[in-house]
Amino acid sequence: MKIDRIIFAVSAVITNKSGNVLILKRSNTRTYNNYWQLPEGKLEQNENPNQALLREIYEELGVKIKTSKFIDINHNTIRIENDNCLVIRMIFTTKLRRMNNFALSHEHMAYRWFNPNKPTKLKLAPGVLNAIKRTY
Repeated sequence: MKIDRIIFAVSAVITNKSGNVLILKRSNTRTYNNYWQLPEGKLEQNENPNQALLREIYEELGVKIKTSKFIDINHNTIRIENDNCLVIRMIFTTKLRRMNNFALSHEHMAYRWFNPNKPTKLKLAPGVLNAIKRTY
């Protein structure tokens, strides 16, 4: 497969006391609309992964990070518009200062706590389960 673009991204695996993982439902105006994903996003120019993680969590959830720990790197390919994209994802486990009443950005329409050990019919974005399993 020909790769048209490489995307560097950070993903936050946020768990609650029950061990469930926070996932967000993408809005209808985006690629992979109505799919569920981790809180995540692309690195901006001159931004390191830790800065990107702080920014993305605040933009997507309206909350600040209490702690984070780098876990692993994984990759997958996705289609965005007419491009084949290689996504290189830096995965962090993350604790938030507040674990509810999130102020979702326009990029997402819902959130839920997901048990990755149970079968699901949710449409998960490419790479989500793989990223979660790297933290367990």
